[in-house]
Amino acid sequence: MLDRVFDRKLRQARVRCAIDVLLAQIMWVGLCIGLLALMGLLVQRLLAMTVWVPWVGYAAGVAGAVLVLVLCWIKLPRRLQVSMLLDERLGLNERLSTALALESSDDPFVQCARAEALQTAHTVQPRECIAIRPGRAWWGTLLIWVVFLTVFFLLPQKDLLGLHKKKEQASQEKTRIELAEKQIQEATATVKLTADKLDSPELKDDLASLDAALKGGEPQAAKRQVIRKLGDMSDKLNSLRNSMDNQSMDLMQQMMRQLRSSPDAMSQQLNMALAKGEFNKAASLLRQLQQQMMQGDMTDPQKKALEQQLQNLAKQLQELARKQDELEDELEKQGLDKKLAALTPEALKKALQNKGLPQEKINGLLKKMAASQMASSRASRLGQALGGGAGGGGIGDLSDALAELDELADLQNQIQLSEAMLAELERAIACLGEGMCQGLGGQAPWQAGDIMGQGPGSGGPGIGNGPRATAQDGETGTKKTVSKSKTQEGPVVASWYFQGEQVKGQATRSYSDVIQEAGAAASEAINDNTIPRKYDNAIKAYFGQLEENKPGLGGQ
Repeated sequence: MLDRVFDRKLRQARVRCAIDVLLAQIMWVGLCIGLLALMGLLVQRLLAMTVWVPWVGYAAGVAGAVLVLVLCWIKLPRRLQVSMLLDERLGLNERLSTALALESSDDPFVQCARAEALQTAHTVQPRECIAIRPGRAWWGTLLIWVVFLTVFFLLPQKDLLGLHKKKEQASQEKTRIELAEKQIQEATATVKLTADKLDSPELKDDLASLDAALKGGEPQAAKRQVIRKLGDMSDKLNSLRNSMDNQSMDLMQQMMRQLRSSPDAMSQQLNMALAKGEFNKAASLLRQLQQQMMQGDMTDPQKKALEQQLQNLAKQLQELARKQDELEDELEKQGLDKKLAALTPEALKKALQNKGLPQEKINGLLKKMAASQMASSRASRLGQALGGGAGGGGIGDLSDALAELDELADLQNQIQLSEAMLAELERAIACLGEGMCQGLGGQAPWQAGDIMGQGPGSGGPGIGNGPRATAQDGETGTKKTVSKSKTQEGPVVASWYFQGEQVKGQATRSYSDVIQEAGAAASEAINDNTIPRKYDNAIKAYFGQLEENKPGLGGQ
């Protein structure tokens, strides 16, 4: 058995050997990782290729630590190797290694040699014979990492192969595509919601094709394609709005405005709803009457009164159906006899051709005639359905009238949806059309603009839609001037700006004639769809107010 002093000396020597091995492995592993890190950093900074990312650094650190531990475990000297190292460095002629190797032998000679080795071990100092100090290779490792840090902090980013520029262009293109997709989706979202309510499969198919606009295409080209498709849809809606059904509904609403009111509250509400073209409200009122009749809430006198009121309304509708005021007015505008409105379409066409009218005007008059006849037919059917109702609880006849009103309400709803979708299409086209130019002109002192980006100048080759300056320094000014004039008695009919010399004149037409002619022109513009139908009530209220408040000034 070896004594405790020998074991302690051997253990101290082994620990120092392990520390020396650990430092050596750290040095070599650090040198290899430093070389790889420097090469990767140079590639990243000079060629713009992404090599070093955070997870790569973490992975390299963990891998280096594991590699150091594995190498230390492999290269760590055992007890016998340490004793041989001590014999070699102290010149003990293998005394310590022999004593350790023959530790369990009972031979007297061996025991004597072991005792001598143990006495020698008491004088051994592992700190003196096994020194711990870094080797010369450590300077190479430190130099590599100094160069790495210098390159990391001082070497600017280069792009020798143009890879970074291509990457930025790809990223910008991706951003532009995503932005264009978002703009298209936001611009067409409301249009799609409106189209879902509109009974037009063709328009729905056109909207469905918008989702594939950006596939394989450039963002600006995709926007132009979407704008083109939205424009085509707008043309289709305009054609639909100018169709026979829509024109006949317009004419029928004009007929309904001529209905006379009734003293009875319910009948008055029904007449007013029809006169305003509120067919949904008229159907709701009629359903209330039908429900009251079914539940027995009406007395016989009330039923007779209701029957008389509905028959009066039906009679008015039949009379309006026989009129062709709109066609007669149109014929008079063309300088023709309004009696031509009573002819058949074929006879009217022949008569108009004999008058020498252009084919375009002939087609317009024939279309007006067909729309007038369709409106008269609808008014006549509604009058017949109302005229046969309410007698003795005539629920079936009221149901026929309700069916006619529901059909008219559906047609009117489709027209209103068409108007709403047209407005949404115009809004979507305007939204997508913003920023279609490649450059945006800003307001600043004059300098040449950048044709590919946002130009801060007000001139130069840049393409821009920003504000324009009139001076070289980019600043403008205004000057307020007042024209002195003398105001005479009487209301102000109109005011406007006039440049140049003013000449005092005298009115040659009466106030009433001007108001009537302007109202007629506005009505004609609504009929021709020059002014949207939704402004009809506002225009009527405006001219009605002017007519009520007209001054008694004769020819003023």
